[in-house]
Amino acid sequence: ATQGWLLSAGSTTAAQAQMQVGDGTNGTTAVSASRTSGALSIVTAVRDTSADTVRTFLGNTGGTAVTDATTATSANTEVLRVGRLSGAGTGYSDFEVIAAAVWRRALNANEIATIVARYT
Repeated sequence: ATQGWLLSAGSTTAAQAQMQVGDGTNGTTAVSASRTSGALSIVTAVRDTSADTVRTFLGNTGGTAVTDATTATSANTEVLRVGRLSGAGTGYSDFEVIAAAVWRRALNANEIATIVARYT
């Protein structure tokens, strides 16, 4: 697993959004439902350290929460990447980013719904 955080098109199904978290030894990948080509999609990635899970949302619909397999610190040498795989320099996504934001805590479903309503 590479180090870092990323939000990009899915590695297996490009229409899905994926979030990956890696500590250099272990990695976790969570995917969303498939996006509709040409339509505005609000994609949210949540790493919940309290529940020890990683999850993506497409609009207000949450994907399956995946257990976070990383064991090392989240402070690593890689940056947050939006639109390509972390460390690999591949997996570029074909989309336009309208806005991006990072919070220091996991957002809840109501907060995600507020963001989705704002942009749709």
